[in-house]
Amino acid sequence: MTLFLLVSRATAQQPMGPMISGSMPMMGWPMMLFMWLFWVLLLILMVLAILWLIKQLRK
Repeated sequence: MTLFLLVSRATAQQPMGPMISGSMPMMGWPMMLFMWLFWVLLLILMVLAILWLIKQLRK
């Protein structure tokens, strides 16, 4: 999670091309939000899967 944050910060701070820097800030926010939701859901699913596996192994 922290690695993803560092990578996204590093890429955000780099000077982009004129096309990207011109049109991307507007498009970037929904995409970032979508990525955050995706990672959070993935994390929750992983935790639930691990808990389910532990429950199955205890039987």
